[in-house]
Amino acid sequence: TFQDNVFHIKTATNGGAVYGGAMANARSLNFANATFTGNKITADNVRGAFKALGGAYAALESSENVFGQDAVFENNQIDVNTGDALGGVLYAAENSTTVFDASATFKNNSVKTASFGRADGGGLYAANSASVTFNGSTRFEENSADAGGANAAFGKLEFNKTNAEGAYDTI
Repeated sequence: TFQDNVFHIKTATNGGAVYGGAMANARSLNFANATFTGNKITADNVRGAFKALGGAYAALESSENVFGQDAVFENNQIDVNTGDALGGVLYAAENSTTVFDASATFKNNSVKTASFGRADGGGLYAANSASVTFNGSTRFEENSADAGGANAAFGKLEFNKTNAEGAYDTI
């Protein structure tokens, strides 16, 4: 369980990036019965090309991520004053692979930026050439973003079970 982790940036003047409010992975990682609740990235006085990626989890470039049993993601968020906010729960970077083998629930997750940036994928954001696969039942409830309230997918997003509720507001 990853709960109530906060990554807060007070001031950044030349841009930069934050990856994963609770965790970021650059290699291979397997989870069983994972729960991510109340994790967040916040920033106050940020200038430049700033990005906040994955309110709960960031799957970095070329990483392999497997959620082997039930996964629950609830009340995770990114809230920045400017810059890009991508993936309220999960940011899947280019050439990363993320697989959910059992049920996955994404509930009440959000991304928002006050000005001068994008807020995409309240549940998840899949970058170009990222692959995110759901093999079990999947629920997306009350996730919010400027674009793609549930998902923002520029890479591959695949649902292999017909029970994928609320997943269809992708961009």
